[in-house]
Amino acid sequence: MSESSIKLRGLVKRYGERTVVKDYPKDDEVRVVQIEPATCRLLRDHARHNGVGEDDLLFTTSVGTPLSRNTFRTKFWRPAVEAAGVTGSVTF
Repeated sequence: MSESSIKLRGLVKRYGERTVVKDYPKDDEVRVVQIEPATCRLLRDHARHNGVGEDDLLFTTSVGTPLSRNTFRTKFWRPAVEAAGVTGSVTF
């Protein structure tokens, strides 16, 4: 991670109830995503605090498995949208 970007090296795919972590994006290239420096610092702090290495998933369940879409939506997305006071339909 730089001051304003993160590198995405893998992806999580769901096949029904099965989740697979692949070591590469679809075109075998690392993706660099530009984000706000403050967000980058928060992500870096999260990784450091949780012992996340370069090849680890950044956000996982308490046992280290990938978060399902439903878990992310109900435990994190909806509460964040409500706390932000956003009205209407917000998707991700």
